[in-house]
Amino acid sequence: MMVTVQRYDLKVKHRPGVDLSLADALSRSYLPETTETLIPDLEVNEVHLTTHLPISPEKYVGFQQATAADPVMQALS
Repeated sequence: MMVTVQRYDLKVKHRPGVDLSLADALSRSYLPETTETLIPDLEVNEVHLTTHLPISPEKYVGFQQATAADPVMQALS
């Protein structure tokens, strides 16, 4: 969401919850707890994309080594 609104010049003002009657009422209106399973059992298929890459094994090893040597890529993993 931050990336989406980044292009706008926003001015944010804090309002205490007591001044937001609708938001305050909704934030305090809890739903009763449920024991039902909301997500049924899912069948998960694993896909190994490296087996579908259109590069040679040598080039793939080169990418692995370059990624291991790159500090930015290490911060992402």
